[in-house]
Amino acid sequence: MKKASNGSINSYQLAIAANFGQKSVLEDEDHQPGNKKQAQSRKQIIIGVAFVIAIAVCTAGATQFGKDLYEEGNFTSTSLVAWSSRSMAVFIYPAVSIFYTFRGQSHRETYKQASEIFGQHRHGVMPAFLRLIPITALSTGATYLSFYALRYTSSTDVTAVFSASAAIVYVLSLLVLNEPFVVLRFLAVLMSVAGVVVIAYSEGFGSFGAIGVILVSGSAAFAAVYRVLTKKVIGEASLARASLYLSVTCFQALILFWIPIPILYFTGVEEITFSTFPWTAFFPCIFTLFLYSILMILGINFTYPIYMSMGPLLGIPINAAIDVLVRNQTFSTTKIIGTMLLILGFLILTIPLSNILAISSKTKLLLCKKKKNLK
Repeated sequence: MKKASNGSINSYQLAIAANFGQKSVLEDEDHQPGNKKQAQSRKQIIIGVAFVIAIAVCTAGATQFGKDLYEEGNFTSTSLVAWSSRSMAVFIYPAVSIFYTFRGQSHRETYKQASEIFGQHRHGVMPAFLRLIPITALSTGATYLSFYALRYTSSTDVTAVFSASAAIVYVLSLLVLNEPFVVLRFLAVLMSVAGVVVIAYSEGFGSFGAIGVILVSGSAAFAAVYRVLTKKVIGEASLARASLYLSVTCFQALILFWIPIPILYFTGVEEITFSTFPWTAFFPCIFTLFLYSILMILGINFTYPIYMSMGPLLGIPINAAIDVLVRNQTFSTTKIIGTMLLILGFLILTIPLSNILAISSKTKLLLCKKKKNLK
């Protein structure tokens, strides 16, 4: 895959929630003989399909259990869910470190490689730690808004509208990361925006459902800014560096972002009734989010990045099936059209930049030939 100049980044990379260290798979293939390369490719495809299914199940599970939180008891403490889900992911780096240990690499070597995220700008550990706090706030805010949206709209709507974050990432990449402007991707952005508007329209402007769409749109925007800033801070990250980065930001969430919970509780904005606390939905929700993070991190190391983007997308039809069969919800034709626009826009944005440029070149050549023939 070609890299854009001046430190730009293909939004195909940023459309993936934790797309770090993708070069490991591709570089391994490039240095293998033909037969081994084909065998390795088949293996990665099989593993990739397994990861897609697992990630899709985790995506659907997190949103479905999140929906159950508000339907069981008198639970309204979204801040508790956001804080818990972000804090749980603090264990990602230890898990990756153990993974490297089984592959024969010492913890010291892993940490030496991972800790480069603090020293690449030569500002020291503490300044780098403080510099990450706004990024942590963005990721926590994105989580909060997505769960808060579940109070007003369906899990299917949340996963579908959240996929628009890939479009926002592309727009931000044009402004911040100097990504080249591509007409096809701009059309994908327009499709994503249209999809969100159509879904909001299907809910009825001013309704509670439309409020949910607005909230998850805000979550998608926060998540997009988080991904772009993450790329700006750590650049091309290895698996070890990415996992340490995520663990550090999650540790910041653990020690800092518990503060809104008692404030919102004692001011009466959010309510927690311990006698009716929905434990059966709370713990599975937090666990599936943690498992999702682990799968996204490890998946990049085992298979192609495109599979990691397909997982959350597959979560949309899984959520739709659950909402229809279990929650007895119905989806209008308008909402289905909006969802399809979002899916199509997302798929276009996940096409590698080199492939899109090749398609654009071939299209231009065909158009030029037709014009000459007409003359």
